[in-house]
Amino acid sequence: MSKSDTSRSTSKSRIRQSAYAVWTVILAGNGLVVCVAVYASLFSPLLIEDSGRMTVQNAYFVKDPVLGWRMMPNLSGSLQESEGGPSTPYCTTDDGGFRVSPRKPGRDTVVLLGDSFVQGY
Repeated sequence: MSKSDTSRSTSKSRIRQSAYAVWTVILAGNGLVVCVAVYASLFSPLLIEDSGRMTVQNAYFVKDPVLGWRMMPNLSGSLQESEGGPSTPYCTTDDGGFRVSPRKPGRDTVVLLGDSFVQGY
């Protein structure tokens, strides 16, 4: 075996080892994604239910062909901590499903656009 054959075989071996390492990382990453998805679908509803936090019902949202989901138009909703307990005002929406607050005469209006942090979660 010549020197060039040895270097070629060493080079092929390194390439093969690198390919195996990359393949292992890809499989491990996909496995992690699958595990997280299974965990979320099985245990997430239980964790949310047992957390004692107030939750928003899906009745507040409607499907939208562009946005995916948006708040229901002309909604006036509130949250309850427990069955029959006191309710806390949640939100009011206009005809377009945008969250609004009552306007106060003589005060400027500020518009906030954003995600769930802006909405108030």
